[in-house]
Amino acid sequence: MFISSDFLGSGYFIGIDPWLHISIIRSITETYQLPAVEYFGAMGLHIFSVVFHYFSGISAINIPRVSLFYTFPVSSLIAYCLLKRVFKYKNFAIFGVYLLTFTSLGFSQLMHQYWPSGLTYIQGLMIFLLLFIRLQAFIKERPPNREDIFVDI
Repeated sequence: MFISSDFLGSGYFIGIDPWLHISIIRSITETYQLPAVEYFGAMGLHIFSVVFHYFSGISAINIPRVSLFYTFPVSSLIAYCLLKRVFKYKNFAIFGVYLLTFTSLGFSQLMHQYWPSGLTYIQGLMIFLLLFIRLQAFIKERPPNREDIFVDI
């Protein structure tokens, strides 16, 4: 019932920010070019919405009504990739995605607004995942021994 309330509440968007993103999606679909001048920093979800528009046939103005059908899978996939790297066990990663997706502990409350919170959360997760992958490149697998620690003492 909690998830169905998320899907039913997603059809309404408030403010002028969603209209900007809808106009960017319409611009991409009409001109077949990325408007890098207007919104250079975050074109990923706009492109994803355009692809969703082409394959589903839903107009750009109606994409907020169905945005949860693609923001939840994208967010869950990124969270799974991140949790898989953190826990190293598939079962813990799946349980973490379950907690983040289907309980009140997670991001289901963030997805009521069309772009502001949903886009920020997905981008934040992706940036955190990239930084975590970068950090793992610097971590050594072998712990130091006593000789390495007390070499110059």
